[in-house]
Amino acid sequence: MKIQSKRYLRLFILIYIIYFYYRLLCKNISKNIKKKEILNCHSPILSCVLLAEFLQHILDNSEVNTTNNEKTINELTQFCLNIQEANADEDYIKFLMSQKDTRDRSVFEIVSDNSLYPVLQSNTVGTIVKKMWNGSVPYNSNIYI
Repeated sequence: MKIQSKRYLRLFILIYIIYFYYRLLCKNISKNIKKKEILNCHSPILSCVLLAEFLQHILDNSEVNTTNNEKTINELTQFCLNIQEANADEDYIKFLMSQKDTRDRSVFEIVSDNSLYPVLQSNTVGTIVKKMWNGSVPYNSNIYI
């Protein structure tokens, strides 16, 4: 009986540590968003989307502080939207949205895989997606196959 109670105690301590550091992680992410320190990195939108993907993965696989998690994910997606709206240059936004992570996924792919659709609400991103969907080569109706 002692061995089993020690296991429960260890499990309880582990859960407490995970919960504590998870709350601390969400708090630090929110603080960095408010201070706009994430803009100092090379790929601010990619970083925000990857953080949101990580938090979404935790949200899907556990019940640890879901309200704080959803709030932080919303802050990250809103921050991405603010970055897009602050920059009028379409080519720069396309550059930011086309950056890839270590698994060779672009921001567009990460957003669509994790349903982070608020990142795509900007008019500039809508124009970029429309151009990507239509293709760079204009359709010629005179070609017969």
